[in-house]
Amino acid sequence: DHKTSFRKELISKMWFEWSEYCDLRDFELDEIDIASCQDMFLESPILREDVKVMYRR
Repeated sequence: DHKTSFRKELISKMWFEWSEYCDLRDFELDEIDIASCQDMFLESPILREDVKVMYRR
């Protein structure tokens, strides 16, 4: 499936080819508010300290 392959390429680009000159709009991801995401994992203040930004596909 072409769509699945394209998503995998975007993920690898994020992890391995990211640079300070790369624009986040190239990845087509939406930033979410960590404080209001209703995720049990992020409700822990200790774990939330390490998370700076979270994006949704």
